[in-house]
Amino acid sequence: MRQNTVQRSHHGCARCKRRRQKCDELRPGCGRCMEAGSECSYAKTLKWLVAPRSVGKKKKELNTEHSEAIAPITPGATETGPLICLNPPRQGYGVAPIGTMLSKEIDALSWLPLSSRSLLHHFVNKASHITACHAHIQTRICRLIVPMALQTPSLLYATMALSALHRSTLIDGMPMNFDLDELVSSFMASSLQNLRHELQAKEGVSKYALLATIRTLCVCEIHSGRADARSWRVHVEGAIALLGTTRAISGVGPVDDGESQWLIGSWYASIESLMALTTRRGLPGPQIDQLGPRVLLRETQAENRYLDIYSAYSTDLNDTFKRIRAAAWERQQLNANADITIEPSNRDLDEEADRLESSIRAMIGNSSFRPNDLQVLSQHEAQQFQACNETYYHTALIHVLRRVRQLPRSDLRVQASVKRIIECCLQITPADGLSPWVMLTTPLFTAGCEALGEDRAMVRQLLQSMYDSLRIRNIQRSLGILETSWSNTEDNDDWDSLLGQDDIDFIPY
Repeated sequence: MRQNTVQRSHHGCARCKRRRQKCDELRPGCGRCMEAGSECSYAKTLKWLVAPRSVGKKKKELNTEHSEAIAPITPGATETGPLICLNPPRQGYGVAPIGTMLSKEIDALSWLPLSSRSLLHHFVNKASHITACHAHIQTRICRLIVPMALQTPSLLYATMALSALHRSTLIDGMPMNFDLDELVSSFMASSLQNLRHELQAKEGVSKYALLATIRTLCVCEIHSGRADARSWRVHVEGAIALLGTTRAISGVGPVDDGESQWLIGSWYASIESLMALTTRRGLPGPQIDQLGPRVLLRETQAENRYLDIYSAYSTDLNDTFKRIRAAAWERQQLNANADITIEPSNRDLDEEADRLESSIRAMIGNSSFRPNDLQVLSQHEAQQFQACNETYYHTALIHVLRRVRQLPRSDLRVQASVKRIIECCLQITPADGLSPWVMLTTPLFTAGCEALGEDRAMVRQLLQSMYDSLRIRNIQRSLGILETSWSNTEDNDDWDSLLGQDDIDFIPY
């Protein structure tokens, strides 16, 4: 009879590995360490920062069309880079910035062209700041993305595209018509070409690396402000398809299955709900056309409800945003077919509006942080996250009042939420990143759509201040749409009409 053997612990704590013992891998302390009263820590060595052997093969797949813009990425066969030991700090503030930690490691990657290393430096030290609400989140993103990008050509090119876009906007400012410069376009084209090859590969490519590529391309498209039809949206739809095969968010919390799933789960939950609430087309058309929007709702489990410092608002709101979109869509269908008896009725939608408004008002001020997040937040930072969170609750209220209840813009409840969004935004210190400041485009755009009189000037001032500090072109796109709306003498109450023509697919993100 074959004797059962204890499987090796691949992700055990440092003490168990040193003693060559089986570790139960519980966090923050494993069972053996707790029993012994010893300190328990988990160190992870990132082997990705060694020049990967497989890149030699992948080099053949790299795009050569833009060879002048993109230096070839060819690691030497015998070159190696240093290893990084990532032992998570117990307190987030007071920790050396991730840029300082990674700078020497990036410089040591001699197989990467100097221009590529320069863009990776800019990503770590600047561009990643405008995609993260806190230094702790930025550190987690960089620890995940940079090593993974060195193994995955599509992600490397996408990361360099995002970095080049930010650097270009810092240096040259806003281009005419939101056009991308040649370098950014070439990086994105190379990323897409490699992504197609990697999606077809049967093995050797992590699906989470591909999802990270899709996320980065999507963020790059949105930040560019181009808002072309089928630009950023095609990446979200690609993520939906790929997530369906990985079951990455099927009943599993975003922090329960590793760093890759945390990042993709948090990003996807946020972009899906904001796409549902704030865009003309909402969620992917075929699903809505066949089944109606309500079928896409997933109830958030009680244990997964918290103020997420990735998105800077409560996870409760992701479901609420989709419920609002569903009700607004049904109200729109009812209005378009006024002479036909269809379900739900006006009374049903009025009752749904009551439930939504009551639920949102009850949630304001009652969000809590996860214990691990509280460890990395100062009191001042926590207050700024709470202020940002409140702006998203009032964003939800405005959509309920205007699109489901169909109240006029001048209604006192609508204007009260507009003013509260402005007040909360003024409580958040302007910054060039690593702050909830980076997440205020959605609430400010929503407030701007309904603002009257002096409140419009305040929204204009806040959005301009955001662009000046963050240099995200989509903020200027948001302000441009609002300026056009404000200059229109007609009192048009239709939300969709504010978002442009059919060839524009804008998301205030």
